[in-house]
Amino acid sequence: MRTCKNINLINCSEYLIPLLIGCVFFGYVFNYDILDPANISWLTDDRFQSYIGWEFFRHTPWSFPIIGRTDYGIELSSSVVFTDSNPWLSIFFKIFSPLLPDTFQFSGIWLLICVICQSIILWKIVSLYSPDRNIKIIATLLMLFNPAWMARSGHLTLMAFFTFTVAIYLSLRYSKEKELDNNKWLLLLVFSIGIHFYLYFMVFVNWAIVYLYALFTKDKSKKEIVQYFFINSIISLVIFYTLGYLTVGSGSSVGGYGYFKANLLFPIISGSYSRLIGLEVFHPGESEGFNYLGLGFVVLILVMVFFGKVNIFKKIRNHKPLFTISLVFFFLALSNIIAVGSKEFVIPLPDFILNICGNFRASGRFIWPVTILIYIYFISITLKLDGKWPKILLSVCLLIQIVDTSFAWHANHQSMFKKNQGRLFVNTYQVLWSNYLKKYSNIRWVPTDNSSKRWAEISYFANKYKQNTDAVYYARIDTSKVASLRESIFTELVSGEYKNDTAYIMDKNYSENLKLKPGDRIFKFKDLYVLMPGVMNCSDCTVDTVKNSSFIKDKKIDVTSHGTGNILLSKGWSSPEVWGAWSEGYESNILVPDTVKNMQLSVEPFLVRGKHETIKVNFYCGITELAKVSIGFDSSKIINITLDNCVKNNNGLFIIKAYIENPVQPRELIAGSNDFRFIGFGLKEIRVTY
Repeated sequence: MRTCKNINLINCSEYLIPLLIGCVFFGYVFNYDILDPANISWLTDDRFQSYIGWEFFRHTPWSFPIIGRTDYGIELSSSVVFTDSNPWLSIFFKIFSPLLPDTFQFSGIWLLICVICQSIILWKIVSLYSPDRNIKIIATLLMLFNPAWMARSGHLTLMAFFTFTVAIYLSLRYSKEKELDNNKWLLLLVFSIGIHFYLYFMVFVNWAIVYLYALFTKDKSKKEIVQYFFINSIISLVIFYTLGYLTVGSGSSVGGYGYFKANLLFPIISGSYSRLIGLEVFHPGESEGFNYLGLGFVVLILVMVFFGKVNIFKKIRNHKPLFTISLVFFFLALSNIIAVGSKEFVIPLPDFILNICGNFRASGRFIWPVTILIYIYFISITLKLDGKWPKILLSVCLLIQIVDTSFAWHANHQSMFKKNQGRLFVNTYQVLWSNYLKKYSNIRWVPTDNSSKRWAEISYFANKYKQNTDAVYYARIDTSKVASLRESIFTELVSGEYKNDTAYIMDKNYSENLKLKPGDRIFKFKDLYVLMPGVMNCSDCTVDTVKNSSFIKDKKIDVTSHGTGNILLSKGWSSPEVWGAWSEGYESNILVPDTVKNMQLSVEPFLVRGKHETIKVNFYCGITELAKVSIGFDSSKIINITLDNCVKNNNGLFIIKAYIENPVQPRELIAGSNDFRFIGFGLKEIRVTY
């Protein structure tokens, strides 16, 4: 067995020193408290999504061949991949789940692993340029205080910067020594695909470009390269399928490429990570492209430029694969909407390209490898200075970097302290579950949605009491499943045929649109309205709504954010606003009971004079055309629809489908708009006659 006794201490230091650096950095910037598996108080927002996804996955029976499948969401369930729950660790700990406590989080352990691995690989990269141990310590620390990396601690799987940093290291080894070890690349590809798809794609692009370059320069034979491509691709696809990446359908490509982008001023857009600069993002969505270099690195760059030490063309000649990689990621991150500060310039692209790029809507993340390469380049040229200047300059820049970013990472450190009071909503909603809801097998959110208002609270208690729930938060979800389930649940409630083993939770009182069974009521608890079949009294509820709705002859339904009409909106609608709801896409559906005879829609078309002056909409019920309208500036904003010839669907509902012939994106018509939605018309009110 090889130990530090029979290997020289220099080799041991290549791992022990950066490991120690990583452990100290973790406690200093993050917090040792989060290593406690029982401590979930720090898991908020996306962190909590990762945790609750794992908790449901651990209780889901094993499946094959898709071992990543989870029951989280009942009909909406897909894979642990889409709750960002770290598939590899989730699968590993699921094996030992019967031995683990009821509350068990591994996110703190994972964060420590990420920090240590990043420290080690940065150390090894610096070692390519200097054997000096002090230089390696200073340079490693300087690159660890990377604002873009520290800022991702809210999205834990993406903290694995070490994946693409290892890819950069392997590329550097190839450029320097023509080392091309496919086993290392394959292991890295397999490992990264089980963490996060964006990280896998970064590694994949790096690997593909290096191997194509090796093929072009004949560093490897054509037969070898083709063999490696075939083996690596097949294994990646098998794991891709096994982990459950293909368990979502129409929701896998979500659009929005160019919204979550990087700004060309990214090196100095500091947000809260600078005590001096304080420059915020210029456009919504650019937080995904947050990539502030840190004031220490900005100073280092300025010094190197001032003294004429920058000769990027020489580096390009020596590192052509890495230069190509950086260009690919740089332009992917910028997207086709080039932002320079507050200004934007749109480069038109064909729809099929935009649809492909829509799979990488958070394209700003691709600037991360570029930043690592910038760090490496400027450190490498600094090390060519004479005498002690490299140590002096890097030490000063490290001090500046730490102080400049300290406000943000110190706040993050404080937020991770163990909190004795636990999660606030545990105290808020515990009584509701312990006294009333724990007896139900299923907990539904009405109307069905992904990332609904109280998904975290409901998911937490459903997991605690071993219940099923569709109140979920998936990073990507099959939108057709959401629409179908929304129709199904609405049918149950509007017909009075809802399940007795299911409680229905809402954030509004929808009782006027529902038919309750005799004796059933909708109760209000805190800010929630709850239909609990079979429960006639709720002493802990502040409001007892006793309406057992029967439909009146004529009724106005408010679809604004203040109304309850959103329960009727199915596929193809944006979230209601204070004035109403925009249709989104080419098809927007409205659900109404089969007792409705006539509908009157109050609408507001999206029009821009001289650019888009008419909206054309065709209304159908099944294959029956109900109305065909063209709405302009001077047209009536009232649409009357008769449902005499309407045929109810399998769920017993009328589904009124509005097909918009010419929806448009506001960003294409309005200067400064970042609205990527394809909008047709706005719906303000529905008047129905029974």
